[in-house]
Amino acid sequence: MARKPTVNAEVRDNNDTQNVLTWHDFSLMRAYLATFDGIPLLSQETMAKRLGCTSTNTYSKWERGDQEPPSIVSRSMELLMYLSMYKAGEFVSEEACWKSFLNFKSITNRNSAMLHPRIGDVGSRLRTLMSCAYDCFAMNSGPASKHTVSAEGYHCQINGQRFIISPGFTKNGKLAGNTLELFSQVAAMVSREDYPNISSYENEGSHIAASVLERYREMGLHETKTVKTKYFEVKRSKDDMIVSFKAQLRTKMNEFLVDAAEHTRELDTTLMSVTELRDGLVNIIAKSPQGSVVDGVTKLGSHIFEITHAIGSNHRLKSRDFKIIEQTLCHLVGVDPSTIERPAPMLLRNAFGLSDADKRCIRTRYYSAAIEGRKMTITLDKPEYLVAINDFISDSMVDTNEKSVFAEYRILTGRASKLINGVDLEADPLQLTGSVVEVSDIISRRGVLRVNIPNALERVLLGISRVNITHSQIAGAVIKRLNSEHLVARASQTPKVQRFLAEKLELETSCTAQNMATAEIRTLVADLMKERGIKPSDIPTFVADCRFFTFEQIGSRGIITFKDPGSVETINTALVLCRDEEIKRGEGRATQVNDDDDE
Repeated sequence: MARKPTVNAEVRDNNDTQNVLTWHDFSLMRAYLATFDGIPLLSQETMAKRLGCTSTNTYSKWERGDQEPPSIVSRSMELLMYLSMYKAGEFVSEEACWKSFLNFKSITNRNSAMLHPRIGDVGSRLRTLMSCAYDCFAMNSGPASKHTVSAEGYHCQINGQRFIISPGFTKNGKLAGNTLELFSQVAAMVSREDYPNISSYENEGSHIAASVLERYREMGLHETKTVKTKYFEVKRSKDDMIVSFKAQLRTKMNEFLVDAAEHTRELDTTLMSVTELRDGLVNIIAKSPQGSVVDGVTKLGSHIFEITHAIGSNHRLKSRDFKIIEQTLCHLVGVDPSTIERPAPMLLRNAFGLSDADKRCIRTRYYSAAIEGRKMTITLDKPEYLVAINDFISDSMVDTNEKSVFAEYRILTGRASKLINGVDLEADPLQLTGSVVEVSDIISRRGVLRVNIPNALERVLLGISRVNITHSQIAGAVIKRLNSEHLVARASQTPKVQRFLAEKLELETSCTAQNMATAEIRTLVADLMKERGIKPSDIPTFVADCRFFTFEQIGSRGIITFKDPGSVETINTALVLCRDEEIKRGEGRATQVNDDDDE
């Protein structure tokens, strides 16, 4: 006879239906448990040991969602939370523990960027989506999509009213979300008649892939029922994902791909300077297993070498690397890169969707390539190319010229609208007017700190001063690390301070939305502190100490204060030089076009 459940067991069953840990919460739980240890964040290795998992890699897969954790692991994580609170003397009941964790979760996920929609750089977003979408469709052409997409040269088209992603699901049942996410974003964009002129920040196709995956989780990971979305239907057939849509959507998407192809062609064929080629080639070879660095000199050891991550984690080809290799060889043999009708990035991009046998030998102008997973093996056609490449690289080791900061110049001028104070936007190029620069919209829609402008400013100063710092010391890493510590510190404050921090966030968000001056915002925050009886020492500060400047966040605004006033003059001089270089490049391209016309 079955034993009747006890009262405690019944209570436990009721709680389970309300509070169940899934892999989505593992990362947050790791941050939450760190607050009881008095450290910013627990490592994945430490969490794996506490759960009794012998492999850190396995725990990493659980946290990323690559592998579904067993139910006993989720229960162990929950018990670990109770134990940590018990050791800290804060355990009252299971319900109180859950309430505390959910409060931490809400504070961590809350962000001022979600409160006010913003107008972004429409042209930049459209070009980025074009580039991503074209790569996605071209790399899924041919056998990869069961021939529902075809690509020849820079002509990529959807052939019918279906798009098959094969495989669309992993053996663990995880959705091929990156491809479906791009498809849904393009579908949502082209469904609008005015999509080239959109001003809204949100793309209605975003997160459809996550919604589809959630539906399959509810039905069962191996369910074959059709999931309907606003723009298309998704059906599972074994490991394939079949996306069905109307003929009208197919026509609009093919028109979009025509524009995207022209944009991609421009990216693939734009001429790079010798300095850019040399610096880029050094980075490529240094990461190759056949590359070596001896006494500061990078050298390629064989005419057959590997690029281990030629395909990024987002399943896109790192086309710039292959553009650098091809244009470098053009420079060495004295051939104009613009005369190459079939550039290497295009050939490799289209070859990714071929069968495994066809991917073993892809011919380009100066080398052949073999694709195996994310790895690319390059075989130079002539041994002389190897000697020429090493000589070309060695020239960069004795080059005393300042490092090119043209890429940083493009970032700063392209995002000039985000610079709201301390910058003269009317100047050509833009010029810094003081040691304090303010950046708007520093937080993305997804709640992530945007560090591209601080990184660009720092890289300009690093390039000019020829100073080397480690990866963990760059401005972006310092700022993001401090942001994580700041969020954890906020969650561990007393209820009184937490209420004040919530009011402070709301006040700063409202003030920045009204474009109030930073000094006025600081005054209002100080007045609020006096009203609530809060001391400055009670509040966790967010001031990142970077190499050349400090960074402070106020609402959705970032304040960059340079330590040395001379840095401002250095950056202004570099921007002027880069502007002159840009003009020369434009004149060079115009002259080349005129010469071609004369012929």
